Formats: sequence, structure tokens, C-alpha cells
Amino acid sequence: MRTFDCLIIGGGMCGLWTAYFLGESGLEVALVERRTIGSGSTGRSAGIVTTQLNLDDDVALTRRSIELYRSLECDNDRPIYRETSFVTVEPEWMIRDSMEVLRRNGVRFEVASCYDARTLLPYLRVKDYESLLITPDDGVVNSENFVECARSLLKELGVTIIEWDTVSSIEVVDDSVVGARLKNSGITLKIRQDLILTAGPWNKQLLKELNLTRMPTTVYTCQLLSLRGEFSSANAPCYFTEDHLYVRPLSRDTIVIGNGLARIVEDPDGVPVRPEPEYVWEVASKFEKRCATTDKVKVGGGWVGVCSSSPDGRPILGRSPFLENVYIIDGLDGYGLMRAPALAEVLSSMILGRPTEIDPTCYHPARFDVDREYGDRVIELY
Repeated sequence: MRTFDCLIIGGGMCGLWTAYFLGESGLEVALVERRTIGSGSTGRSAGIVTTQLNLDDDVALTRRSIELYRSLECDNDRPIYRETSFVTVEPEWMIRDSMEVLRRNGVRFEVASCYDARTLLPYLRVKDYESLLITPDDGVVNSENFVECARSLLKELGVTIIEWDTVSSIEVVDDSVVGARLKNSGITLKIRQDLILTAGPWNKQLLKELNLTRMPTTVYTCQLLSLRGEFSSANAPCYFTEDHLYVRPLSRDTIVIGNGLARIVEDPDGVPVRPEPEYVWEVASKFEKRCATTDKVKVGGGWVGVCSSSPDGRPILGRSPFLENVYIIDGLDGYGLMRAPALAEVLSSMILGRPTEIDPTCYHPARFDVDREYGDRVIELY
């Protein structure tokens, strides 16, 4: 039997950052991951990080997350965050509203005409009535590099990482969790301070199995399609508002595309590994209309990621309304790479009793009535 100050369940982006902040503060931390760290939603993301969002608090979260990615000191040959800029292609009349959000939040941006697209996005077609909104400080995250960096940093901080195991039961005394039993190893871990749930789409299932407060989240999948062809040296991810299509270059000859289509699922473990044939046809058809070199493009594969959304589309972050020492991060709604580092920092500050620059009030779990049936739906705020 071992004793820790904090036990974190879930070794994705949220869990790894939370372990990092708490471990850095000197607490004894254990992190439990049902498979290997980073193997869930974190490892199946498109990697795009952009401040081109509709809500001021999300812009603030993303800007802080970018700062945190840049602050990590790991192998320079395996960069975690790469500044590429991000381009939104949309009708000229829509640009004004998008610019206002960025201007209000102090985000650096540029506007270019459809004619500039020949230089900025040479392999794509932009229509005469569209303009380009560019945020040059945005970029992409290499999840694999981040996970390896996090593993190394957590080891240095003395954080215990337990992989291929999960918590099967907990011990509650006076409204506080004081122990947790691991399913596969049978080991019992004692908890001095807090239990933290950062399992993302698996939180819903975990809460049910542990007889904890239900969170009204909706679990759903998003699909990505990989294409191979000649796409030039352009490396900026872009989003076509009119087509609801995003494109992220991986290399000169490989890109991934998607349209954010959400498929609601009950079991995050029961989703297909590859995109549905109907999805491949739909998103490839959209891309065909935008690609200037379609005769040289071939489908290279793809994958499916699992996400969770709250009833109002905002993240869930804070202490459980019914147990004194249980905290949760959930409902990142497919924007985990942009939200997770900053949210983990906020949660860690709450646990450590430190002030936070980002107000977490609007994310508190207590804003939802756990006895109400909200129904399964995915809220699209962007």
C-alpha cells in the first residue's frame, strides 16, 4: 500500500499537465492510465491550436496554453509546439465579426485577399468573395513529442505513473475519498488530499463505475481523413467556414482533413478505428472542390477520436458538489489541445490555494443539475 497527496485518473493532456503542476509544487502525485499515457483522445487529435474562437474565455485559455507549450524544456530535435499560423477562409462580410473578437482579446492578426491565397495556400482554391484571416502566432502540437516530454518531466518530479490499470473502487470517509483500489494489480492507494478525474470521454463511465456524481456530458466521435499528394511547402492549417472543412498539412505530401462531424456514442471503447466510408466520401468530396491538384490526391487512411461535450458547450472544471476532495476536468468538446494546459493550470492552482488569472466560475460542475435529464447533444460554439 502506498500513500499519495493526489491521485489523478486519466493520462491524457489534462492529466499529464495536472500531474506536472502538482508535482512541481512538491506534492506526491500518482497518475493512473488505463492504457499508456497519451493513448486516448490526446493521441488522436489533429494537433491544431488556434485563437480564432468565438468566446473570450476560450481565446484566453488558448493563449495561455500556447505559452505553456512553449515553456516546456525538452529535446529540441522533437519540438512540441510549432508556430505555423492559422488561416480561416470565409466570406468578406464574416471577417468583421471574427476580427472584433481577436482585437478585443489582443490577438495579433492579419487579413489577406483571395488573391494572396495563391501564395499562402497554393494547393487550395479560394473563391473571389472570400478573404483570409490569419493569426500568425497559432500553430500545431505534436502530441507524441509532448507525451514523451511529459513522461520525462514527471519522472524528474517524482510523479508515479501507473499504466495499464484503472481504479475499480474507492473508499469514502466523511464525504472525502481516502483510498482507491486498482483493478488489474489489486493495489490500494491511500489519498491524503485529492482525487482528480481527467479521463475525458471516459469520465462518464468512470463516475458511474465508482458510484460518484453523474456529470451530464455527451460522448461523441470525430473523424479525420489522411490524404497523400503534392501539397507544396505550405504548412499553415486552415479552415473553410463555408464548407465547414479544416485542413492540416503534416508534410509536403500528406495532409489531414475533417469537418467536425459528431457521432454520439455510448461506449468510448466501442468506436471504430477508421473513418466510416460515408464520411470518407463526404469530406473527400468537399476537399475536391477546394483542391487545385485533385488528380494527384489519394486517400491515405485516417482515424477516429473520442470527445465529450457539456450541455452548454463549455468545459467542466472544479470540485465535485457532493464530495469534498474530488475534482474533475471534462467537456473539452474536441478542443483539448487548446484548452487542456490552461485548464490544468487553473485546477492545480485551485487545489494549491493559489490565485488564478483565468476565472473558473463559469466552468464549475455545480452549474448543472445532476438529477435533470439534459439529453445527448453536442453543442457547437465555434
